Amino acid sequence: MRDIADRIQKGRHAIAVAKARGLDTTKWEAHLRLLLIEAGKEPVEGSAEPWLLWEWRRISLPQWREALEDAVAMEDNPREAYARWMLRDILFDPDYEEIQL
Repeated sequence: MRDIADRIQKGRHAIAVAKARGLDTTKWEAHLRLLLIEAGKEPVEGSAEPWLLWEWRRISLPQWREALEDAVAMEDNPREAYARWMLRDILFDPDYEEIQL
């Protein structure tokens, strides 16, 4: 799982840099979606990723999405940053998109 996590983080960073430079990131984003799908799959017996961690992720995603929405609505910047970090770097939310400033 750590290898996929590293690839997801590097991919997100590369996409953000390329977008900032006005480059087409369509293929990179498609590949990133595949990595996120792979990260979200239930582990098979004997895999390196424990089932408990997968289940925690599955249950936590909706809660952290709601926490992010609440933080944005309340303009709670520290809480928003923490929720974004959880969704992006810890839970690998396939629906999370970084805001473009």
